[in-house]
Amino acid sequence: MLRSAENTLLAAAALVAALVGESHADFLREPVKDPGLECASYDSEGWLTIFDGTQASAEKYWWISNASHGDGGHWWVADDPAAVTAGKLPAGRKVIWSDQNPGGNGGLLYTQRRYKDFEVRISIFPGWMNDGGLFLRSNGKGQAWQVMIDYIAGKTIGGMWPEGLSGPSQDFISLASETKVDARLAKWNMADWPKIWDPDGFNTIQARVQNDPSHITAFITDSLHPVTDYQTTVQSVITGDGYIGLQIHAGVESWKGGPSRYQWIRVRELTPGTGKPICPPIGVSSIAGAKEKDLSLDWKAIGNNGLSVSGSAPEAYSLALVDVHGRTVAIRNGGAGAWKEDFSGVKRGVYVLRLSTAKGSANFRAVRF
Repeated sequence: MLRSAENTLLAAAALVAALVGESHADFLREPVKDPGLECASYDSEGWLTIFDGTQASAEKYWWISNASHGDGGHWWVADDPAAVTAGKLPAGRKVIWSDQNPGGNGGLLYTQRRYKDFEVRISIFPGWMNDGGLFLRSNGKGQAWQVMIDYIAGKTIGGMWPEGLSGPSQDFISLASETKVDARLAKWNMADWPKIWDPDGFNTIQARVQNDPSHITAFITDSLHPVTDYQTTVQSVITGDGYIGLQIHAGVESWKGGPSRYQWIRVRELTPGTGKPICPPIGVSSIAGAKEKDLSLDWKAIGNNGLSVSGSAPEAYSLALVDVHGRTVAIRNGGAGAWKEDFSGVKRGVYVLRLSTAKGSANFRAVRF
């Protein structure tokens, strides 16, 4: 199918969906409430999903800004039947649609929370000939370090652009077409492009920003395919933390591909200086000074409603299963040495296992089963 014809059909389908009552509620128009760190909702590797295919996550984590590129653009959450039919999207999952408003009006979709050192991953299906971007540490006024998603012949995906700031740009690759790229600074084989980029589906772009002045790296699909390694030198406007943003570029010549879509968006906050996830991964003690050399713990799920925990302690112990609200769900007590405890009839969820002895204690966080 010709891409222009496909994009026309997509735009028409999106409009019909809105008119017949699909989930098409607008996003918030201002930052209302920072949802906080939410460690209990992070996965085992420290990632938090800030768009999961639901209107609820869109309203909780995002807001539309008209600070630059027009009146804010058109952002909405709805089904994507064509992607489901093509096997590119699970049935029942909605996506964020993004398109210009009439007159070439674009805009920005910002997070409610401001982030300092972090990684962000997006799953995007951009329209060919659309000029978009991923904003990092934005001050909310349209200024940011931008990972370009300029999905246009002769332009780039993954390059760095100082949006509204001073400094050079950086392009690792140049798009010859949807299926071919030319090397600029990238060290990987450009012949791999058709293997890592799907022109007819969703693709993963990941960025990492650390330190001050900012050091920014970006990848397509995985760390084997870097598309940016950018060290800023001037932080006169962008300092400290800032919003993550998605861009619709202004101007009818910058957006000829119909709507672009986002399947999911995830963020992992990092500890300044170390680069380690702020929310520790499963099974790692988060209590300073805990006797980790004396206390150990492992766990595994038992069916859908149980948990088996094993470990060792130098003396009598107490093991508490605590939910995300700080409520103790169950307690087990035992003697010194190796031990095993089974919990049954416990709902699936996120918990903390608190292991204590007279000599010390340790929390093993975010148990999911």
